[in-house]
Amino acid sequence: MPVAGFAWECSCGYTELGEESPMECSKCFSMESFVRMPEEILREREKDALVLEVTKPIKSRSVNLKKPGRKTRK
Repeated sequence: MPVAGFAWECSCGYTELGEESPMECSKCFSMESFVRMPEEILREREKDALVLEVTKPIKSRSVNLKKPGRKTRK
């Protein structure tokens, strides 16, 4: 369970944490479109986030790609 209270999800998919449901979505600006997310879904998403973090490839070295230069008028 999140420390900040409850997790609230908008109909557009945006999630916010807090004690009370937000009045307006800061992503799609819908009014009163949030519903409280069940704890089971929160646990699943936390597990998915951990799996993604563990399986994310590590960059072994940086590659410097040349960017095309600006064309100048003569």
